[in-house]
Amino acid sequence: MRWIDLLGYAASLAVLATFCMHRMVPLRLVAIGSNVLFALFGALAHIYPILLLHVVLLPINIRRLLQSMQFSGRVLGAPIALPVKREGGRRREGPSA
Repeated sequence: MRWIDLLGYAASLAVLATFCMHRMVPLRLVAIGSNVLFALFGALAHIYPILLLHVVLLPINIRRLLQSMQFSGRVLGAPIALPVKREGGRRREGPSA
């Protein structure tokens, strides 16, 4: 097995890892890594459709990562909602209650 094949397998494993992730920021970071690995693989193996696809996907993933980080910052910086105190341990319902 040639080293270029190992590069292709590493890129493929990175894509597989993205499908196993639950949180968006780590997913985007691994996706960016896979884009770089696949772009290198495509360039070195002269597989230009792979190269083109991942060169196009790379800035998209970077943009989405930045958006996710902004959203996470807004969520983390949001004020904490305190629980509403209920009288007698029961929930009040309706305007007359």
